[in-house]
Amino acid sequence: MSIATTNEIKEAIKIAVSAYKCPNLDYPEEDKVALYPLDAATHDPGAAYRPERFDYAGNILYRPGIVRNLQDAIFSLTNREFGSGIMVNGPQGVGKSHSLVNLVRRLRGDGHIVTFILPDVEQWDTSVEFIDFISRSLGIHSADLGITEAMATDNGLKTFCSIVSNALDERNKDKKQSEKVHWILVFDQLNRIFGRPEFQAAKDMGVLPIPFKF
Repeated sequence: MSIATTNEIKEAIKIAVSAYKCPNLDYPEEDKVALYPLDAATHDPGAAYRPERFDYAGNILYRPGIVRNLQDAIFSLTNREFGSGIMVNGPQGVGKSHSLVNLVRRLRGDGHIVTFILPDVEQWDTSVEFIDFISRSLGIHSADLGITEAMATDNGLKTFCSIVSNALDERNKDKKQSEKVHWILVFDQLNRIFGRPEFQAAKDMGVLPIPFKF
């Protein structure tokens, strides 16, 4: 089915958000450091996992203390204005990507909508890929919504994100704070976008490509 109008896109997103239910996720529940198979983490429809990024003999490293700290930091921002976020810093190989995988799985296990993005961000140039990741995290595809490359401008991305946010507000209406579903975007190795030659001297994030432009 091809959806062409904004109202039809709004309706499709509203249905997807209202019907969203976290998949059954299997990973260690014990409150201790553990390894579990990478395959258990790779069925995520909203992420492009690259196995070479996880070099623990095909396993994901689970460190519950770090995951809890990240989760607490995220939810300390939920009442702030749009644009708030946290950044995870650390030496190469310390396990940042592993912790993000586990964070996403924990958030999804609590029923939240998480768009988890692990592409080669150095290659990002338009909003097309971003919109597709968001759509897939809701269980749909941007192609099914009739969103073309010509529509995937920066303004188009802002409109699309607003549609998702409004649909989530509708779902959360009259719900207790503890019952509300949040939409959280997680980017892995986003700092690599600064490695592009044309941005190495950038001082204003506004000149950087998606997702910094908004």
